[in-house]
Amino acid sequence: MRFFIIISIFLTLLSASESIKEQYLKSYDYERMGKYSEAIKVLSPLYKKYPKGYTLNLRFGWLFFLDKKYKNAQKHYKEASTYKLLCT
Repeated sequence: MRFFIIISIFLTLLSASESIKEQYLKSYDYERMGKYSEAIKVLSPLYKKYPKGYTLNLRFGWLFFLDKKYKNAQKHYKEASTYKLLCT
């Protein structure tokens, strides 16, 4: 019984991980097409769930920079650097 619970938890985590990966990949596709606002939209649900995510804030900083929204870019770069410092 314990084995099945562990497998179930593992598969749930794996599924969530794949979903996150897919969202990042979609954002890269939109970036390649120059659709920076779309790339940001794709990742927005992740940001609501993980507002302190280092790589997510770093990604937002880059996308906002490319979209010439420099204040937003600066905000996310600053957040990313703060969270990175807290983790090291």
